[in-house]
Amino acid sequence: MVLGRKLYFVVAVNMMLLILGTARPSQAQWVRTGPAGGFADAFTASGPYLFVGTSSGIFRSSDSGTTWTQINTGLTDTIVTALGTMGTYLFAGTDTGGVFLSRDDGANWSPLLGMTNVFPVSSFASLDTAMFAATIGGGIFRTTDNGSSWLPVNNGLASDTVEALITDGNALISGTYTYGGVSRSTDYGATWVDISQGLSYVYVNSLRTIGSTLFAGTYGYGVYRSTNNGRSWVNPDTGLALYAYVYSLTAQGSTLFAGTPYGVFRSKDSAASWAPSNAGLRDSTAYALCTFGRYLFAATAHGVFRSADTAATWHEANNGIGAFNQSLTSPVSFLAAVSTTLYAGTSADSNGSIFLTMNDGNAWYTDTSLANNFVFAIESLGPDLFAGTDTGGVYRSTDGGAHWEPLFGLTNAYPVIAFGKIGRVLIATTQGGGIFRTTDAGTTWYADNNGITNGSPQTFATSGGSIFTGTSSGVFRSLDSGQTWIDVSQGLSGGNVPALAVMGPYLFAGASYGGVYRSGNNGRNWQYIDTGATIPDYINCFAVYDSDLFAGTSYGVFLSRDSGLSWTAVDSGLFTYYYGAGYSGNIHDLRVLDGYIFAATDSGVWRRALSDFPAGQKAGVRSGGNNSILLTVSPNPASAAVTIACAVPILTIRLESVLGQTVLDVANTHSPEVTIDLTKLPEGTYFARIETRSGEVRTVKLVKK
Repeated sequence: MVLGRKLYFVVAVNMMLLILGTARPSQAQWVRTGPAGGFADAFTASGPYLFVGTSSGIFRSSDSGTTWTQINTGLTDTIVTALGTMGTYLFAGTDTGGVFLSRDDGANWSPLLGMTNVFPVSSFASLDTAMFAATIGGGIFRTTDNGSSWLPVNNGLASDTVEALITDGNALISGTYTYGGVSRSTDYGATWVDISQGLSYVYVNSLRTIGSTLFAGTYGYGVYRSTNNGRSWVNPDTGLALYAYVYSLTAQGSTLFAGTPYGVFRSKDSAASWAPSNAGLRDSTAYALCTFGRYLFAATAHGVFRSADTAATWHEANNGIGAFNQSLTSPVSFLAAVSTTLYAGTSADSNGSIFLTMNDGNAWYTDTSLANNFVFAIESLGPDLFAGTDTGGVYRSTDGGAHWEPLFGLTNAYPVIAFGKIGRVLIATTQGGGIFRTTDAGTTWYADNNGITNGSPQTFATSGGSIFTGTSSGVFRSLDSGQTWIDVSQGLSGGNVPALAVMGPYLFAGASYGGVYRSGNNGRNWQYIDTGATIPDYINCFAVYDSDLFAGTSYGVFLSRDSGLSWTAVDSGLFTYYYGAGYSGNIHDLRVLDGYIFAATDSGVWRRALSDFPAGQKAGVRSGGNNSILLTVSPNPASAAVTIACAVPILTIRLESVLGQTVLDVANTHSPEVTIDLTKLPEGTYFARIETRSGEVRTVKLVKK
């Protein structure tokens, strides 16, 4: 089933395919991963197996929903909106990838070329040896050779936006998203006849038969009933809200069930009266319903629920699927990578949940113990996690995000929008209250805005013993773990700086209206470096991988291989749309984890393998400015010794830990090449501060392995 709001999606996707598909061709593509697998949306059964389609792909159960196994091998679009069976063949309809076929109970999937990347698929129906696929925007397609070829069969159909398709004896019945949209075909779809008498001005979303009675679930007008093969319809129901949107219908015996935004309703008198049946149902919206054996199943935004007593009570049945909580299309405002876990926060999450994935976005989970509407930021400090919220201040978790507790020093004070850390100091920036700092894992907080005379801090970056914050009026630096700040915006003309990054000897600043700036001297001076205008001026975020610098902008993702001097768009396949509002290229955050780069967008989280990008240049790091001096560090990482070579003599080298502590000083070398013995240093990351005879001071990251 595809919700009616996807009518808007068809226009947006077709426009994006026209604009993006031709502008930046690429073999490698971004893949949408979540969060939370979105909602469960479709069911089908085949032999002993029950299948559910979700926004994280397809899951299969062999024990009536007690446990589930994900079966996505070969499935390149994991937003599954429809499932159907014909004999031993299993069909999966997707949002943007067309139709996939499995011949082995879902263990492997292959795309059906005649239905690849065509239209979102809303439902399937099989009749004899023919399979029919209803789509949003393309009408109905038919195959008689198990999917090898497809033929559109829309002659007489009221609309090409088909929401429901069922069989009734030897006939097909379709429900369309148009006024009075029920049609019947008795010739395998070759022709359709309107049977909407009494259904004027009603959108039909679901269909079901019980014996000789036909039921139609509508958008806003409840359930209609026909007892004469659709020649006339009546709306007899009482108890089902007059303006109820009926997403799905199913039946057990003579009992009819309706899935609505207000939960599941049950009728024992052919839709004449209805009673709510939601005890134990965690989510109010039931997108799809089905029966399997003695059980009734409901697909919701919280996953799958099962009832063994005709919907009198419900129990969650997500073992193997995960706990779903949010539509896949919700805008994701931030990402945070902690160890091997990726966290995502959605700006539209009304339950205050945090989404997390421990397998690179293949499955997402939520925890609702964080009772706050909006989560803006997550950071780790030692074994603890911290969450910045809209109205609840800062929360802390000591068990990896399973449970959260408020930290009273910043509870209900200001919206906490970002975290920074240096050593054992955690810094929180707020909206309206400036910067707060804690040295005891959040037990006490200190207001530390000394030196920030204007501008609202909104992001952080750490380089050696310095921590920087990007504000609405430039960049500030602290050399004492956030206690005092100085303005280091010389050369910055972009004003608002929402993005900062450190890569090699450089500090990068992304401006909302000024593009990318770079500093090679710890922020004392900045230079606008994209003189070729190869990246948009609206920079939202950065991510660094080795010598690759990624920038998230208001127009997609860009990559620089030369320390920001030039940029290339790398957003092929990244369709960051959202329902009802068309195309949005906004990239809100970027994170690198486990060989992937993840992007937070207006349509969830997208992922792309870093191996998709050819290896960047590794030899040599050049400073900014007109008098560029080549500096090389090798090997890096190093186990015993490292050699630093420069085009001009090196005067001094100071090696610092990540906490800013000096661990080694090399003075008065006056040599263009210096070898440093690392054998007595523990493994870890260090920063070498290098002063040359030309007066330049450079900072280079070293890794002792």
